[in-house]
Amino acid sequence: MALVTSKGTMDKTNSSVRKYIAQRADLLGAIRFPNNTFKDNAGTEVVSDILFLQKRDRLIDIEPDWVQLRTNDDGFTMNAYFVQHPEMILGEMKMVSGRFGEEATCLPFENADLSELLSEAVANIHGEVRDYEVEDELEEEDRSIPANPEVRNFSYTVVEDNIYFRENSRMNPVEVSATAENRIKGLIAVRDCVRNLIELQTEGYPDEDIRAEQIRLNTLYDNYTKKYGLINSRANISAFSDDSSFDWNAKTISITAYPETKAESRLINDYIAGSSTKFKRVVQPT
Repeated sequence: MALVTSKGTMDKTNSSVRKYIAQRADLLGAIRFPNNTFKDNAGTEVVSDILFLQKRDRLIDIEPDWVQLRTNDDGFTMNAYFVQHPEMILGEMKMVSGRFGEEATCLPFENADLSELLSEAVANIHGEVRDYEVEDELEEEDRSIPANPEVRNFSYTVVEDNIYFRENSRMNPVEVSATAENRIKGLIAVRDCVRNLIELQTEGYPDEDIRAEQIRLNTLYDNYTKKYGLINSRANISAFSDDSSFDWNAKTISITAYPETKAESRLINDYIAGSSTKFKRVVQPT
């Protein structure tokens, strides 16, 4: 399978997501695209990667080299895979001025044919079909899966279109009616969109990315309320009340942000002030 993602998945200092993926799939290869590749579609310049993965038949506690970061000869710290395979980067890594200072990006090669570069890179990726034995089913099958570190404890998430609920180190499948399932999936999307929007604001992403996510949030919220009513309706409360983001007293979804600087705090304030979605700010003592 192929996964299109931003370069943060491979280059983020925190390796928990990469380890989560590595335990479930082999990395056959990865290709890094220049920052202008998806500009016409996304409306912004962003460095993207395609990860080619082969799903494992069982979970393995493993941490291959590509889970870690390395520094190349030019002094760029990035994923170990791209340090070892610079031919899979279809552009030139450069430091440029970003919103909050210097940041790494991948600039397109001058006068290069991206389709040719892509064909050459794909030719370097090889996979194989593996045979595996199906173990005898236990009398009581454990359908839980290891907890994704990106999912907060006692929270709902969606894995391969199925709803799971995280309890400590495991995530258990949730069996509810089709209507309740759709309610929960919709509220997960709203909750995660708000969290992502706050991250975009506090980590200095471009204004156009932030505006796009604001529009996405408003669309998700409007579509949800048109179909299922207000978030604090009885049916929605019943469906989502076990989620740790749900505030029983206020009957709202709670999103917690931890600004580390005054600038980040101002960004959060600006978003709350300009959003059509209603927020209540609660300042807790440190």
